[in-house]
Amino acid sequence: LLNPDKCSKDCTCQYFRDNTPVKYAKGFKNFQKRMTQEQYSKFTALLKHKFGHNPYYYRRNGKTLISPMEQHLILSTLHDAGIEEDWEFDMYVDSCLWND
Repeated sequence: LLNPDKCSKDCTCQYFRDNTPVKYAKGFKNFQKRMTQEQYSKFTALLKHKFGHNPYYYRRNGKTLISPMEQHLILSTLHDAGIEEDWEFDMYVDSCLWND
């Protein structure tokens, strides 16, 4: 809880967070269907190294929302695995980005 008398209501406050909704992704199970086994193995290994085993699967299955920065990271990893185009995630939701 923050004391409103001690904070400004703009971006000069260290606790200020913009409440403009951003586009979060939810899941990317459909990627596997479009990759060869070799591409998918490389893609999975790279992302498990970056996120960890369980957090990778939480994001893949849509149990953890994927922030815009993580979406960029996943699409970059997709390119590293040999896929040239950007693919769509399973689903998108708008939410506020409170933790940056």
